Amino acid sequence: MAGKSTPSTTLRRNGARIRKALEVCDLAEYAQRLVRRSSPLRVLGLDVNTNSTGFAVVTERGRVCRWGHIPTAQFSSADVMQIGGAVDEFLANVHAAELEQQPDAQWVVGIEAFMRMFRSGRFHNAGIFQLAQLNGIVSFACWKRFNVLPLHTHPSAARGFFGLSAPTTKSKKNSVKHQVMGFLEKQEPELTQAAGQYTKTSEALPSFERMRTGALADSAFDIADAYVIAAYTRCVHFQTQLQRWKL
Repeated sequence: MAGKSTPSTTLRRNGARIRKALEVCDLAEYAQRLVRRSSPLRVLGLDVNTNSTGFAVVTERGRVCRWGHIPTAQFSSADVMQIGGAVDEFLANVHAAELEQQPDAQWVVGIEAFMRMFRSGRFHNAGIFQLAQLNGIVSFACWKRFNVLPLHTHPSAARGFFGLSAPTTKSKKNSVKHQVMGFLEKQEPELTQAAGQYTKTSEALPSFERMRTGALADSAFDIADAYVIAAYTRCVHFQTQLQRWKL
């Protein structure tokens, strides 16, 4: 007997068809009306890793209000409790800062799932278990801090919903991470342009780090990954609200 599909599973599987259907029916109007009537919302997206955790916060309108990365390379990858504690402490400051801006905002949390299945010989076992432990620790911390159960989404599912797919060539410019960064730049051109330059930016939206060569550092791509998770989680949230509204 087949299990019942969750809203997020259905959304991922039918992303392209949903986008096409929205263009030819009144559902798009209903969805836009729902967003306009929405109470203040803060959607946190996280790309959790042992060296650096990227995060992005978007509003009910889908606009980025805060992003950054949480450096934890000072810890051994085996020190998952310390890494999780550092992430939680950093997110406490993010939460407090957003509460000052919007005290009555509802929080929604999305976390990048670390893998769908295990393939022997492809990954180091120790690294897999460490990442799994860290993901669980951060998920629990977010549940307690934001009083909401996080939605876990595999990165390929979130990217696929927005039409971002794995490249067919080995060109570096067409790599998945560059596609994701390009998506963020398209959605937030002014913010990414400012963050990509050596200019003074706000504490809420710090500049992207760069390597000595001038290329974007991995932490910048962590932020872009977190943004895709936040944007997707926001869509799931409103899809759930739309289903309730229709009922």
